[in-house]
Amino acid sequence: MGFYLHVPFCVQRCHYCSFNTAPLEAGQMDPYLRALHGELDLLGALDWARDVSLATVFLGGGTPSLLEPEALAAVLEHLRERWRLAPDAEITVECNPESVTRGRLARYRAAGVTRVSLGVQTLDDAVLKTLGRLHDAR
Repeated sequence: MGFYLHVPFCVQRCHYCSFNTAPLEAGQMDPYLRALHGELDLLGALDWARDVSLATVFLGGGTPSLLEPEALAAVLEHLRERWRLAPDAEITVECNPESVTRGRLARYRAAGVTRVSLGVQTLDDAVLKTLGRLHDAR
């Protein structure tokens, strides 16, 4: 079974985006994370939940790479406490080039992330600007 966790925040909405997102403002991430942990508790308490083996966990958005690595580690630990992850479970986090660094990626890996989906869209700076992306091709 696959499990999708939505992180709805972005620094700004890209011009082409139709996903459920909102600009991240000060103080919003902590209440969101508390609500996410609560939902994991509710779903994990269902009778059938412990019988399911999660083969994939996908953190999408929005911009999940806005999550501090410690917050991501806490979410994954909370998930592991309530759900059974397959030994070879693929744990993916979507990252945007402007919100991820090598250090952050290393800390995501230490938290259990096994795969990164990097939202590049294009390597043409003019197109990136038209799309409303915050990074350039470099």
